Amino acid sequence: MKEDVGQADFGGAIASVSLFSGYGKKWLQKAVELGYDLSFQAGQTILEEGELGIGLYVILSGRVEVRRKGKVLAQLGKGDFFGEMAVLDIQRRSADVVAVEATRCASFTDWAFAALINDRPEIPAAMKAEMVKRRAANASSK
Repeated sequence: MKEDVGQADFGGAIASVSLFSGYGKKWLQKAVELGYDLSFQAGQTILEEGELGIGLYVILSGRVEVRRKGKVLAQLGKGDFFGEMAVLDIQRRSADVVAVEATRCASFTDWAFAALINDRPEIPAAMKAEMVKRRAANASSK
């Protein structure tokens, strides 16, 4: 599902994200084949709290807000990711994610993500480190 852009553009956008940079052409081609290039308009809800999650989103451009019960928990931009619990530990969505400007994401289902990280254990390790930082930031803002 590559919307309005060529695979080379999608691949370049994926390669520009630090979480996925430096893995070579073969890995990048696999990411392009397994990923979805999705676009969201400002104000559009991308994920809803409580829904069953099946994928990870990596922001290629734009900005989103993570909200729980109307309270903004975080603002995320290019290179950030959300929906990670769906691929690391299958759980329901813990918050809403809403685009606050036109936003483009690469999205990977849990099975596609598993195929991508099969020989790249550093990717989930980097994601977990970011999750710990987010949890600490949320705890200190209470």
